[in-house]
Amino acid sequence: MNTPFLLENRRRMTVTVRQHIVECLEAHKGEYVSGEELAAGIGVSRAAVWKTIQGLQEEGYQIDSMPRRGYCLALESDILSREGIRPFLDSRWKDIPIWVHDRLDSTNQEVKRLAAEGAPHNTVVIARAQTAGRGRLGRSFASPQEGGLYMSVLLRPCVSASLAVDVTTLAAVSVCRAIEKGSDKKPMIKWVNDIFLNGKKVCGILTEAVSDVETGMIDSLVLGIGINVTTPPEAFPPEVRQIAGPVFEPGEKSIPKNELAANLLNEVLGHAEELGSHRHMEEYRKRCFILGKNVRFHKEEKDYTGVAKEICDDGSLLVALDQGGDIRLQSGEVSVRTD
Repeated sequence: MNTPFLLENRRRMTVTVRQHIVECLEAHKGEYVSGEELAAGIGVSRAAVWKTIQGLQEEGYQIDSMPRRGYCLALESDILSREGIRPFLDSRWKDIPIWVHDRLDSTNQEVKRLAAEGAPHNTVVIARAQTAGRGRLGRSFASPQEGGLYMSVLLRPCVSASLAVDVTTLAAVSVCRAIEKGSDKKPMIKWVNDIFLNGKKVCGILTEAVSDVETGMIDSLVLGIGINVTTPPEAFPPEVRQIAGPVFEPGEKSIPKNELAANLLNEVLGHAEELGSHRHMEEYRKRCFILGKNVRFHKEEKDYTGVAKEICDDGSLLVALDQGGDIRLQSGEVSVRTD
């Protein structure tokens, strides 16, 4: 049977004209590349190149053509594609399977489907929009098409199930680093898995683990990350407009989504090799804005208030309760009190 991964391997052996042209134009974004050079690189006629360019323009790629100079992909062109992502990946991740869809129900669900078909470690699924995006605690995650980056990564680590939360905390650090790499933004973390900028949530993270009951080891981890890169306020559902916001406001210069996706993958995949070491936790604590703050939370049908005291290496939050004593939270929702 031709699984998607056999087909992906064949794709690498036979790069299509379209993929070659997109890769070249993305690698030289803002510069002209001659039709002759594009044709010679894949062994086709210049007429075939021109036909492919027309198709890309119809897809929304902003490509200018000029006699004797060739073709130029506009710097402001920002369409997610694996061809656009690969040039920014570290050399060790250049050949990982990457699937980019215009629309999916959920990238996490798609990765689970691919995992059941034998998808390898570091398989990546990206969508420009989700129709059934999911957050923690069974909540929906707003995933509008305009300006979003929705990504899930399949990890097959040989670690105990207790280390699954490590993936969430390392992903939070990775998102902050990826945003900072290409901008002057200073994102912060709200325990345990939300990224905030200017008082608004700009990213959510959902980690799902599949464990082997007999060994207690993790068979696979699905790491989902949704970033509102340039999502305009009106694109969010009314019920989340006061909470959610974009990394880059309208009119601001933003990181191209392909570059941001690659930056994020470079960080996540590098960190994932250190699962269990907790080396990222010091940075996680420094970025977490609830430490030392008055907080409230709900646990076992009771409401509590206290002060966020400490984040442990296992990702749990230690809260000094107002009524006395400490309580350790492994998961849940914590709100900063403003009263």
